[in-house]
Amino acid sequence: MEQALERAVDFYRQGNFEQAEVALNELRKSGGETPDALHLLALIKLKSGHPATAVEHLNKSLEDRSDSSELLALPASAYRRDGRLMEAVGAFEKAVALDPDQADYLYNFGNALREVGRLEEAAKNFQKAVALDPGFTDARFNLG
Repeated sequence: MEQALERAVDFYRQGNFEQAEVALNELRKSGGETPDALHLLALIKLKSGHPATAVEHLNKSLEDRSDSSELLALPASAYRRDGRLMEAVGAFEKAVALDPDQADYLYNFGNALREVGRLEEAAKNFQKAVALDPGFTDARFNLG
């Protein structure tokens, strides 16, 4: 099973998402539906423009790993792309709570907050992102 997952990862890194998905589906059929396999499948779906399907796979992968800020940030991005802004805000909030020193999470959380009209909270997150990474141009730009 480990080799099948590695093969899928190799396809993914080469940008061959279709082959990566085929390899993952074969792995899943043989009982290899691990959180890592679901996570990779979600990344493929997200990059292929299917955020709703990505969220389904990510949520399933989180069932055993809800303490992973990285895994929480991915569905947040997918929710945002799918127009599910309140769900994005909630997921980014959880990711930031688990890893408050991750400037990207703060920036994305700020963007989601701004999109739902919570401008003061958004600005605070952009400020925190810039404090952590003074060269974070996008976060600095969002501050005005």
